[in-house]
Amino acid sequence: MGMPSFWACSGEALAISSAGIEAALNAGLRVYALRPRHGERIDQSRAFGVIERLGEVLERLGEM
Repeated sequence: MGMPSFWACSGEALAISSAGIEAALNAGLRVYALRPRHGERIDQSRAFGVIERLGEVLERLGEM
């Protein structure tokens, strides 16, 4: 079994691929994309926003 295409919680999702973004959108979730750290070219234009690093997720959760 490989990695999941997205992680979801409370109606929002974090995706790391175009396929993950599409899957989360099809599930009716608000999707944030995680920017590739090695400069891979991935179309993330359909995501609601782009997260630069995973630490941002923890920071945002702390604000809730």
